[in-house]
Amino acid sequence: GQDAGQLDTLHGVYLPCLQSILGVILFLRLTHITSQSGTIFTTLIILASTTSTLLTWSSLSAIVTNGQIDSSSGPYYILSRTLGADIGCSLATLYYLGNTLSGSMFALGAVEALQHSVRAYYARWGYGFSGHLFRWDQQVMSAVVVVSM
Repeated sequence: GQDAGQLDTLHGVYLPCLQSILGVILFLRLTHITSQSGTIFTTLIILASTTSTLLTWSSLSAIVTNGQIDSSSGPYYILSRTLGADIGCSLATLYYLGNTLSGSMFALGAVEALQHSVRAYYARWGYGFSGHLFRWDQQVMSAVVVVSM
């Protein structure tokens, strides 16, 4: 059996990364990015992102496998002990900002998907509903989603 506090590779690494990749960016933002930059530049953006992810993954794998890491430590501990406190602190700040911004992006994506669903429902029955209740409805609903989480 698996301990309650420990995650294996599937539940601790693969599924959270897959959820992040297949979430808001792929399904809600890719069409907007393609319409703004074109198919060729969108493909270049995806290739650059994939290359960056691959390099980050291989670097972190090398850092983790070449040292003694406490099993209960997190990303900041690994970076600060391996690369030094200065670099570890700056990278941990970027890690924190990335997680914070991705949380707000997921909340906005959930509200945007809800608005698309409401708009499609009313359009199917012949009502001319724009999907917006008032001027700042998306921001208010996103705040409600974040607070309820």
